[in-house]
Amino acid sequence: MNLRFTSSTPATVWHAAARRAAPALLALLALLAAGLAVQAQTAAARKPLVMEGHPEFFQRILTLPGAQLRAEPSATAKVVEAKLPTFSILNVYSRRTVDGANWLEVGAGLDGQATSWLPADAAQDWAVMLVMQYAPPGQRQRVLFFKDTRPLSSLVQDPQVTGKSKSILQSVDAGTHDKASVIAIEPADRQGVPNFRTRPYLMPILASQADEFDIGGRTMLLQVASVNSVPPSATPQKSPDVRSLKVGVVFLIDTTSSMGPYIDRVRKVVRDLYTRLEREKKLEQTSFGVVGYRNNTDGRPQLDYVAKVYQPLQPGTPPSQVLASLDRMKPATVSTHSWDEDGIFGLFTALNSPDMQWSKFDARILIQISDAGMLSGGDPKAQLRDVSLANIREMADRLGVAVIPIHLLTPEAEREGDIAKARAQFQELGRTGDPATNKYIPIAAGDPDKFESVIRAAVDRLATAITDMVDNKLLNRQTLPAQAPLAELLVNELFRVQQTYVGEKLGTDAPPFVRGWAADKDLGNPRNDALKVAVFLTRNQLNNLAQSLRDVVDAAKRAQLAPQTLFDQLRALSAATAVAPGQRKAESIAEAGLLPSYLKLLPYQSQLLRLTQQSWLDQGFSGQQAIISALEFKLRAYADINASDVWVDFGAKDPGQVVYPVPLDLLP
Repeated sequence: MNLRFTSSTPATVWHAAARRAAPALLALLALLAAGLAVQAQTAAARKPLVMEGHPEFFQRILTLPGAQLRAEPSATAKVVEAKLPTFSILNVYSRRTVDGANWLEVGAGLDGQATSWLPADAAQDWAVMLVMQYAPPGQRQRVLFFKDTRPLSSLVQDPQVTGKSKSILQSVDAGTHDKASVIAIEPADRQGVPNFRTRPYLMPILASQADEFDIGGRTMLLQVASVNSVPPSATPQKSPDVRSLKVGVVFLIDTTSSMGPYIDRVRKVVRDLYTRLEREKKLEQTSFGVVGYRNNTDGRPQLDYVAKVYQPLQPGTPPSQVLASLDRMKPATVSTHSWDEDGIFGLFTALNSPDMQWSKFDARILIQISDAGMLSGGDPKAQLRDVSLANIREMADRLGVAVIPIHLLTPEAEREGDIAKARAQFQELGRTGDPATNKYIPIAAGDPDKFESVIRAAVDRLATAITDMVDNKLLNRQTLPAQAPLAELLVNELFRVQQTYVGEKLGTDAPPFVRGWAADKDLGNPRNDALKVAVFLTRNQLNNLAQSLRDVVDAAKRAQLAPQTLFDQLRALSAATAVAPGQRKAESIAEAGLLPSYLKLLPYQSQLLRLTQQSWLDQGFSGQQAIISALEFKLRAYADINASDVWVDFGAKDPGQVVYPVPLDLLP
């Protein structure tokens, strides 16, 4: 894998006439060229200041509202840039005190050739690239931002935090809240939520402190800034219109020999749903896709396929075509090589096949149905050796697809001892969409009648919700039990999508403020996330991380037959890339200096950075292989992110400097 961006610098070309000039002129030109080369080398060698204790990590700041860049460290100096975008990210080259005022020499680049000056009080130090994003709406309350930690901490530690936080929300909406305490709030439901893809926002973390709810559970109180990358919408607030919201549902069905009764029930329920939607003239809002999956076909050609798109997900597909596609879906006539099927390849096909036009739909639901677990990533029989369930979750979240796994707990699965493993896999998938709900649906004994009743109730609620939206009625926020039925989970996902849809149509922005404190857990239910942490990486930084991690993975693979040689290889690799190779001992991955230094600054525990020679040896061959596989899955995720269209330009005008909030759990 090579995601590297490269740039070229034109070579200096001497005109033929210069070569024919007098020797004295040539000598003068040579001297001048040498002087310019020295100056260029000096400028090129100049780097930003580094953070104390982290010599590979440059000091950076975020500009505050009203910041201006000047040619010299003086309030009377020439203004270089008068309208600097708020929270621009700049590197610090020097710090100077002039007439009692502190100034920063800053530049956007890393070559030191285009710097200017900024008053220190017009900037905010940004030690790490951590940012917060709003967790998907659904089961969580809207986020409140406080001026300081005292009232927020008191609320967290109050045994009545749930009720009191709801009262504060109501008072904010009524305009009667304490404006000196609560400085901002997430937009109201009727305005939807800001869509990072269409109206990007930046919430850098400036400070944090741990706290604990009186009712149980820890939280981090975070001081964040908030700014929108596009000017706030100047149009007056309109009434939201959801009549055109489109729903795409894909059934991903295990089509092995035991699945015949369930395929028949899906076919029956979808036919009845289409009859209802056609009767109510609501067909245009909903489309279905159908994908079947099995297992490796080696030695079993009768299986025909590992994954097959029976019906593409496309807007406007006639019901007759969808039903005909379902009629063609039949269970396999021969058994597969194992009880587990290649569900990961089925999921990958359903998410990534060009036949599945997810982008044409606002609500994107993938319902997986199986009585078996899935081949793990790296299984020799799997179609995709470098894709794990973690990759599938990342793909689904990036595409905005909520996966709802329906697990048939059949007697055969119990005899195979497969239920516990499959349950864990499906529960991980169920964290897509609104992570505050787990969309895993078990069907006791694999009862086909029970299965049909669950599916029927869900599609009935779907039809009702579609009818309401076509009539321009907003879905209401609901509070679901821990084990909610499929029908309620489906409506919650539609509400989540509706909020994003409304926010995009109305141009809803994240609330702007300079600094505010919020809890990362939901004040209405501390089990839910209110904010999710990510690392704001540029495309170049993700590329560098991928290249560095690939070097480590390749060294680990080479060392598997002789595990004691891993750190010898890392030391050699470090020596080949380090500025001062003799100073590196490489007793741990962190000390090897091979991975980007910002990883050491992030407040999370990295198993890879803590890895030492002894802990590597203690893993044994299987443990070492698990580490390598986990890292390769992350490398695959970096490649997928790099190739996607999720990158956002916050004004850099450079394809290598576009940014994306990479989830913490994707870092090594």
